[in-house]
Amino acid sequence: MSKIKNLENIKDNSMDDIKSIYADLENLMESVKDDASDNAKDLKSKLKDKLSNAKKKIDDFESSSKDKAICAYEQSRDYVKENPATTTGIVAAVGVLVGLLAYKSCCKNK
Repeated sequence: MSKIKNLENIKDNSMDDIKSIYADLENLMESVKDDASDNAKDLKSKLKDKLSNAKKKIDDFESSSKDKAICAYEQSRDYVKENPATTTGIVAAVGVLVGLLAYKSCCKNK
């Protein structure tokens, strides 16, 4: 669970960074309209830094998510290999359930 919370925190922080970058972009555009002074250069520098940080966080989130997906795949594959009878039973039960729901849906339409 803590890993999921960590991913959610990374996602939330990344979204906050993206919103901050957008606000800085708006400020930069207003500054550039008015003048091309040091203020605009300072905002541009800050924007580059924030954009770099946001990109790093997004890359970290993507890498972490990919690792989690691979781990989940490997665990489910191992479970199926270790418990083939249980897996077959579960799949059969799901198939019967889907079949019953499809049959009932089909009968209601007639």
